[in-house]
Amino acid sequence: MTIRASKKLVNEGHATESSSPMFMERIGCPNNFLVIAIQLFVGLALLIFGAKGFIHGIEEASSILGISALILSMLIIPIATELPEKVNSIFWIRKGKDTLAFGNITGAMVFQGTLLPAIGILLTPWEPRKEVYLCILITLLSSLWIRVLIQKSNIKVWHLGINGIFYSLYLYFALS
Repeated sequence: MTIRASKKLVNEGHATESSSPMFMERIGCPNNFLVIAIQLFVGLALLIFGAKGFIHGIEEASSILGISALILSMLIIPIATELPEKVNSIFWIRKGKDTLAFGNITGAMVFQGTLLPAIGILLTPWEPRKEVYLCILITLLSSLWIRVLIQKSNIKVWHLGINGIFYSLYLYFALS
């Protein structure tokens, strides 16, 4: 169903190709596989070095604030990693490319919610503590709340406010 719906949307003008030249084309580089591969590898290297810097910043900030690096990372990292995805989606919505915006948000959520935690759990010593169990419990309650709402009716803005209350509760218990 998704493939058929996507094909129909592409035929209606919701294509995924850029309507204007990409940045590297505008500065005079050819649009070919070599330039794309170079951009990919440079971007990946910057991502890796940026992530290392971000991790060191979290560790320093946690020692300055006097809270564990785990708690601080559970509070800051989801916002820092998802905010750029949301901004991209806002730009695409403004250009009328709602298919790209929706795909970007859902893809980012799946990636952030499955692959990265799995890698983190596999590559780090996993020592669950009270605040980790609390985070898991509040996340499950929030997810269950949204799931029930989806089955019953449409989700309204104030329903998402309840999830904000769950998050505030987590902040209160984790930081106290």
